Amino acid sequence: MRILFVSQPRDPIAAGPAQRGSVAIVLWALATWLARRHEVVVLAPRRPGEPVEETAPEGIRVVRVPPPLATLHRLIEGASGLVPGVRPHMARRLYFAGFPARLVGPLATARPDLVHVMTFAQYLPTLARAVPGVPFVLHLHDELLLRLDRRLASARLAPAAAIVTVSAWLADRLSRHVPEHAAKIVPVGNGVDLERFAPAAVDRRGQSTERLLFVGRISPEKGVHVLLDAFARLAPRRPHLRLELVGEPGLLPGAYLQLLERTPALEAALAFYGRGPLDRLRRALAGGRGYLDAIFGRLPPETRPRVTIVGALPHAALVERYRAADLLVAPSVCNEPFCLPVAEAMASGLPCVTSRCGAPPELVGASGPDGFGEAGVAVPPGDAAALAEALERLLDDPARRRAMARAARSRAERLLGWEAAADRLERVYRGLSAGRAPAG
Repeated sequence: MRILFVSQPRDPIAAGPAQRGSVAIVLWALATWLARRHEVVVLAPRRPGEPVEETAPEGIRVVRVPPPLATLHRLIEGASGLVPGVRPHMARRLYFAGFPARLVGPLATARPDLVHVMTFAQYLPTLARAVPGVPFVLHLHDELLLRLDRRLASARLAPAAAIVTVSAWLADRLSRHVPEHAAKIVPVGNGVDLERFAPAAVDRRGQSTERLLFVGRISPEKGVHVLLDAFARLAPRRPHLRLELVGEPGLLPGAYLQLLERTPALEAALAFYGRGPLDRLRRALAGGRGYLDAIFGRLPPETRPRVTIVGALPHAALVERYRAADLLVAPSVCNEPFCLPVAEAMASGLPCVTSRCGAPPELVGASGPDGFGEAGVAVPPGDAAALAEALERLLDDPARRRAMARAARSRAERLLGWEAAADRLERVYRGLSAGRAPAG
């Protein structure tokens, strides 16, 4: 089968595993596994200086076209996020207008058996006209279509023969939003490198220090302020407790904030972004440092030295952080359609304490009413007291943590390997090529 992937217009694709951006990483990982059994071509935007075409060692052919007016579209995207109630630019047909038309020639030349499009449903009609009769798979990574009017979202999805998502949570939400398309919505999930992220060979029992770990962007919707409030509650009675924050401070662009479902916990976090357009612009220009300073100011002075801001780390260094921790904390106050740090932690044999929203509870198997699951615990988002209580219960129960660690690795091996995700996707492909309804 000849499979053609279409990258996002803002995602350049390198001819190799060193990708930047979560969607590009997912695309390349899936393409790499599929290339073992199929011919794979990737259409991607071209950066200055990149070759128009090259073939990666994995056997994947990358064909590039220049996205029109890329800088202008990024400026419009940033500006649209400063005005509440305005449809995000990325949801409009004008977003990188002209890019799908530039893909038509290479798409028709490739003569694919199937086309796999990342994220942007508004490109499907133009691309489908170039290869009539070829099935299209739309891959959704976020809540963009959930924020659109139901009829508009339904019309955007109509040309897709199958719609695959990064989690069962997102598939369920989308099925309820556009039930007429539910039969062709399939969760294939994401993956993680199970060889790179693996449990430590050394048993850490007997070490006195209790280590909590956060990995991700240090920003309000990630709930870092909730984590520091919970840490402040625990620190006075746990003298050996330490917290590491791995990631860079940074505010999410306003256009992306508009994709998030408004909840009380998220609304409280959005106060850190500013109260009006001018305040939001000022804080956006200042970056995430203001948020970090504000939440550190809420910690008692004697507690602050026990919190370490590590900054961004390459994956090779991140592996050791997971192995050295006792618990990963993912306290997001927004719905995470997947949550890569939770997946990496699980593969590393690290139990997780997450918020009870989005996909993380699904990942750790926390479906029960008490929030406790095989590989971790899910607590109400934005609730520092509940987060502190869950952390303390696990810190006080090493045997339970060890059982969760084993279960975390087992779940990762069963559900989160890239090979498993590619196999689920391939079943969707084969069903379409045989004329059957999508099946995960």
